[in-house]
Amino acid sequence: MEIAAQHFNSSSSPIFLGVSELNSSDPFEVITRGSTLIPLVSWISCFFVANGMHACVCGFAAKDLISWGADAIIGIGTWPEVATVLSLAATPTWSSTMPFVVQMSYPATGEVRCLAAIIRSFNWRRVIVIYEKDIYGSSSGVLALFSDALRDSGSQIDYHIAFPPLRTVSNATDMIRRTLTGIPRQLSKVFVLIRSSLELTVELFEQANDMGMMAKDHVWIVNDDVTALLDSTLTPSFISSYMQGVIGISTYFNTTTSSYHAFSSDFRRRFKQEYELKGEHLFEPGRHAVGAYDAVHAIANAAAAIATKAETGSVTTLQDGKLQPTGFCMDVFREILKHLDYDLIYEFEAFNGSYDDLVNKVFLQEVDAVVGDITILAKRAVNATFTEPFLSSGLSMLVPVKPNHTPWMLTKPFTKEVWFLILATLVYTGGVVWYLERESNPEFHGTPWVQLGATLWLILSSIFFAHDRVYSYYTKTVVIVWLVVVLILTTSFTANLSSILIIEKLEPVPPGGRVGCDGDSFVLKYLQQVLLYNNSRIETIGEPEEYVKAFKSGNITAAYLETPYLRVFLSQHQDFSVTGETHRLGGLGFVFPKHSLLADDFSEVILQLAENGRLKELENKWFTFTLSNSPPLDDKRERDSLGLDCFWALFLFTGCTSTIVLLLNGTGTSVAVLRRSFMVLWRSTRNLSPREGLELPKLVPISSHQEDNHHANTTDIV
Repeated sequence: MEIAAQHFNSSSSPIFLGVSELNSSDPFEVITRGSTLIPLVSWISCFFVANGMHACVCGFAAKDLISWGADAIIGIGTWPEVATVLSLAATPTWSSTMPFVVQMSYPATGEVRCLAAIIRSFNWRRVIVIYEKDIYGSSSGVLALFSDALRDSGSQIDYHIAFPPLRTVSNATDMIRRTLTGIPRQLSKVFVLIRSSLELTVELFEQANDMGMMAKDHVWIVNDDVTALLDSTLTPSFISSYMQGVIGISTYFNTTTSSYHAFSSDFRRRFKQEYELKGEHLFEPGRHAVGAYDAVHAIANAAAAIATKAETGSVTTLQDGKLQPTGFCMDVFREILKHLDYDLIYEFEAFNGSYDDLVNKVFLQEVDAVVGDITILAKRAVNATFTEPFLSSGLSMLVPVKPNHTPWMLTKPFTKEVWFLILATLVYTGGVVWYLERESNPEFHGTPWVQLGATLWLILSSIFFAHDRVYSYYTKTVVIVWLVVVLILTTSFTANLSSILIIEKLEPVPPGGRVGCDGDSFVLKYLQQVLLYNNSRIETIGEPEEYVKAFKSGNITAAYLETPYLRVFLSQHQDFSVTGETHRLGGLGFVFPKHSLLADDFSEVILQLAENGRLKELENKWFTFTLSNSPPLDDKRERDSLGLDCFWALFLFTGCTSTIVLLLNGTGTSVAVLRRSFMVLWRSTRNLSPREGLELPKLVPISSHQEDNHHANTTDIV
């Protein structure tokens, strides 16, 4: 129970749980201790009544603790003990005045049916029943239930043995041997132990083994009282020596859940620390330990649900003072009524509680149907019938968005590699231009600093498509290619920067961050059992506005909401978005009783409304935001920046062009020489293949500053 309290208090519940053990036999000490604990705390108080505590002490302590404000009293005694204690203490029955008392035992009806099913499967017609009596007569009640279960399965009790409480017997060994010896030999050899303490279990099987009653042709069947001792109390040596071949039933509890693993790990650690030196060797939690853990959590979760209970809808006061519910679900309901072949008389009844409780009201026949945003779940469909879903739903993660405005925002359109190549290409092109223009361009004459400034000015001014005059044809070729490169780079830079500034980026969820959810819905269990979130990472939140406060305060880094509620939330808050996978759910539907004909009629109309587009119209009316409007998650900056894979061909082109021009200039090849060589080749081709009427094109004079030693008016004519 202490472990359960620690686990619950580590969660985000607004309820704090305190546990105190009352194991004294002095009534005054018990009452005094309880009265001093309760006024000191403002949280829920659970008092654990230790096994073996005197009944009258329990009764008087319970009465006073409740009057002083105890929230829960948990005991592992039998139900008749509790009833008798209350009778002696002059207190009304638990069920009528104290419904919050938790009984940790299970109903006996299921246990006896299980035993009867085993007997029927082996076709045993007669059995001998053994049980240990108590002063409250609970064993006789179980015996009657077991007799009825056997009769329904075609078997009967041949003989029964009722042992007195072993703690009241001075010589238990002799009493057990005499009782077993007195069993008529002609009776059945199938023994069923339906109630037994640890002391009786040990003595009974030791004596039965010594008397040969565990040999062949003898069958022993034990109930959960005995099998619960196998994992926690009975030693392996005793089991192997005296209980080989015994058939037993056991209470099932799921050992694969994350909550059980956490509890089992803490239980083994603490039990080993406290009892290993005392000779204990079994550290696994037994049935009673698991039951106590679940009982504490049941109390705490119920209290937390009451403390954080949120409304499942709202009503608006309209004409004639009547309450008329409005919303998307109500519009769908009224639209369905228009398409039914008959008039349906109905009356709305407001309900303020959980969705599971709302569905259970249909099963309990307290209402005829439920109209609202009820998510279709398998556990809810066990006792009720859902219509076809009129709105799809899923579970998605909500995260805040952050603007991308940083001091280095202007560098984001290109990667670091691209910026480096731009700078390198700029320097290389500037060097080529200086080399080509150093003789023909007067602005490149002078000191080295003057030449460097002229070169940089020429190259940088070309970025803005404004530059000085160039004299060499080689230079013009290099500058034209450079202008093309600049045009492509500036266009890409502008487009990508605009995209980055417009699109908001989502905040990545840090590992181990806390997530928020509605603690009064199935989402909490989904996070724990399906998505495997630890309780310490879950923050339960009731109202939608509390999500915004939780994000701003840093209590949560993400939140899980159903998609219909996400659409409403995102339409009101622009600083959030959806990320990650959407976990598919059954959708929203209306609830009717099992095998209801109305459910079939409603489902048929819902399909018709979906096919003719009317459902979509109602959806667009109430949900102005769609999840497709939400920007995708992109927490990697490199994806926003353009890399070398986009521009490598462009840089290769400009580099090769500048290099080729530089080589041509270095070899002394002029444009005029290339032109004369071309014309000579043309004339040779004409002489080899003369054609009538074909005239050579006339050549216009050209001038070259570089080839003719800066004589601008020199002309060559062929």
